[in-house]
Amino acid sequence: MLSREPRCSNLQPVFPRSIVHTEKTLPQETEVANLLALLPYRLMKYAHGGISEAIHEHLSHTPSDSLSGCSHSIAHRLGLPESIVFGALCHLLWKEEILADLRSRLLIIDCMFNPAGKIWLPEREGKNGDTTNDSQEEAPVSGAHEQH
Repeated sequence: MLSREPRCSNLQPVFPRSIVHTEKTLPQETEVANLLALLPYRLMKYAHGGISEAIHEHLSHTPSDSLSGCSHSIAHRLGLPESIVFGALCHLLWKEEILADLRSRLLIIDCMFNPAGKIWLPEREGKNGDTTNDSQEEAPVSGAHEQH
């Protein structure tokens, strides 16, 4: 006997997650400027496996380091042009594979990394459900963005 009841009657409609911002949670000028500077680097053409591996290895030993210092070091170590490393690090920042404080200072000034900008690895969930920072140091909150 056939049932006239729809098969999916118990399913709830799926809506995209909404975020309600208040005046305090909206990105401020510095964060907006940083996000706009990183926006072009969201494209996969800036991804570079060797640079990603090198920065993760470096930050696993050095909890927080200068963004410009890491860029110069990786370019020298891998024998790559700094422009390639710059694009790859911006891509990793956009994808939040590495973090920086986007709210308090500009990361990029005159097409170069700000020497005062620091980066670190994001926290990840451990086996027991607790979060740990890959670099074992507590760092300031990243200016996270919702679209990746």
